[in-house]
Amino acid sequence: MFNINFAKYKYVSISLSVLFILVGFGITFGKHNGFAHSLDFNGGLRAVVHFEKTVVRADLEKFFSEKQIEAVIILLDKEKNNFQIDAGLGSTQKIKEFYKANKIATETSNPKN
Repeated sequence: MFNINFAKYKYVSISLSVLFILVGFGITFGKHNGFAHSLDFNGGLRAVVHFEKTVVRADLEKFFSEKQIEAVIILLDKEKNNFQIDAGLGSTQKIKEFYKANKIATETSNPKN
C-alpha cells in the first residue's frame, strides 16, 4: 500500500495545526467582538433557586428579559423545580434595584405589626 514517512512531515503537520487553531481564534474573535468569558472569568451572581409550584424555564427567561437582566437559566431538576440562574456583573445593579423596589412594595402592602 502506502509507505508514508510521518516523521519527515512533522513540522508541516504542526504548522498546519497551529495555523488552523489561530484561524479559529481569529474567526471567533471577529464574529463575537472579542472572546466571550463565562461567569467564572467575569464574575457575577450564581443562584440555585427552588420553586414550590411548577415553573417553566421560558417564563423565567421572559421575566428576566422584561427586566432587561441578562441571565442564563439552567433547569437542574424538573421534579423539584430547581433552577440555576447565572447573571453577569453588569446585571447586579439592576437586580439590586429590582429587589429594593419589591421589598419596599411588599413591606407597604403587608405592614408588620
